[in-house]
This record gives sequence, C-alpha cells and structure tokens, in this order.
Amino acid sequence: MKLTVVLAVLIGTLVLACSSAAPAPAEPTPNIDATVEARAKQLVAAQATPTPYPTSPEYTDMLKFYQLATN
Repeated sequence: MKLTVVLAVLIGTLVLACSSAAPAPAEPTPNIDATVEARAKQLVAAQATPTPYPTSPEYTDMLKFYQLATN
C-alpha cells in the first residue's frame, strides 16, 4: 500500500513538473545602480539649500570700547 502511494505521488509530481504550461515571460532585470543613483539625485534636488544667517555683533566688545573711550 505504501509503495503504491509513493509511486502515485512521484508519478503525479513528474507529470506536473513536465506539463506544458506556458512559463512566465522573462523580464530584464533592472539596473540597480542606475535606479539608486536616480533616486539619490531626486532626493538631493528636493532638499532645501540652507540659508546662511548673519552673525550678530559682539555688543560686549563695543561696550568695552565705549567705556575705554569715555574714561
């Protein structure tokens, strides 16, 4: 009994594996490097350029200069 079940499973697997079902069409693989590079360019272009802020003057130095000038 076990032998007939094993043979039936093996034959069924063989028939299924050798069936003439149409295989999936082959698609070209994407160029990963080009995809990553294009995505990186998009991300860099989307980032805002940081705006430089002017530095504030040192009021303590001006105060010392004023005090020295008035004495």
